[in-house]
Amino acid sequence: MNARTVTALLCAAALGALAPTATAAPVEQRRIATTELHLGLAGGRTLDVQLRLLTGPSGSTLRVETARCDANGCDAASDYAGPVSGASISGTDARATLHSVVGGLALSLTWTPSGEQAHELGGLRGSGNGGEDDLSVYSGSPALVAAQVESVACHLTGVVGDEVHVSDSSGPAAGVRPLTALNLPRRATVIC
Repeated sequence: MNARTVTALLCAAALGALAPTATAAPVEQRRIATTELHLGLAGGRTLDVQLRLLTGPSGSTLRVETARCDANGCDAASDYAGPVSGASISGTDARATLHSVVGGLALSLTWTPSGEQAHELGGLRGSGNGGEDDLSVYSGSPALVAAQVESVACHLTGVVGDEVHVSDSSGPAAGVRPLTALNLPRRATVIC
């Protein structure tokens, strides 16, 4: 079963999940590149930053989820999303790039195929105050991510593949703040 077949099956599941509330939920197929980095904070805490770069008919979007963590676990995550420039995702393999300022930090990410014969699945669901739903599911291939955060170079892992987004809301998902509101700590240590 290839990645596009898996994505089509995930789309059917997504539509089924929204069927009770959606009459004609718009469906958007997009490419996705994901990775996660960690910023060291004072007192042994970290800021976990999950990045989801999306490209599709409506342009390039970056979705960022942040959570402050310590030895006892993580606080509730904060979500940000918005248009981003300096981004591209290959339509055929696990290659993508992002060169932009995100949350005040200069960020350069390059995804390349890892060579692993594995497949990754993931998803994200949100619900609004008025009963609207927002659901994304993706399938993709593992990737190696060469990252530069300000002047620090790292090697991360990630996924590049296909995403299906289903929403019965005309606005942004509930609880998601504009990407311009994200402020990442500049003096944090990048943990690779």
